[in-house]
Amino acid sequence: DPEDLLTTGVEIYAQPPGEFDRYDLASFRRLLATVIEDPGDGLLIAPVHPDELAPALAALGERVPYVFFDASVPGTKPRVEIGQDAFSGGILAARMLNLFARGEGPLVAINAHAGDRHIGRRIEGFVFHCTGLPERPPVLVRECFGIEVPELCDAFMEALFRSDPLPRGIVVANASGH
Repeated sequence: DPEDLLTTGVEIYAQPPGEFDRYDLASFRRLLATVIEDPGDGLLIAPVHPDELAPALAALGERVPYVFFDASVPGTKPRVEIGQDAFSGGILAARMLNLFARGEGPLVAINAHAGDRHIGRRIEGFVFHCTGLPERPPVLVRECFGIEVPELCDAFMEALFRSDPLPRGIVVANASGH
């Protein structure tokens, strides 16, 4: 409970909902500028847009400790990383999909989030496993940023299902399940 920390003198600033749109790079840059200006005593970060985040953290130097959760960013030095093995998650997704996928079409991995390293690693694990299968099925990686928007998703899926040959299996690598 965050209120328990108040008795220890810890102040908590959480990014309020609506002030940062993960799909709007300008929004993320404004957030980074605010954090660099007043970073507090430490940062707990769910890293998105690693190409933007890494230089911002470098600008803070070692004066502000930070912790990553859910993903890592190459070239940074967090005190701790609390995360997942996204590459292995992609391998697991490929194994499970391959158990049920039938037909001659390709296996498709859909990246639903630009700039998320753990999503990219999940897709890398998926492709790695599929290319090592004895039958070597064709593997396609497609991007559908904004998959949560029904019109965008519908148009993307219609185009995908008009393709020749039809996919025999699809995995969507996203962070939208929560």
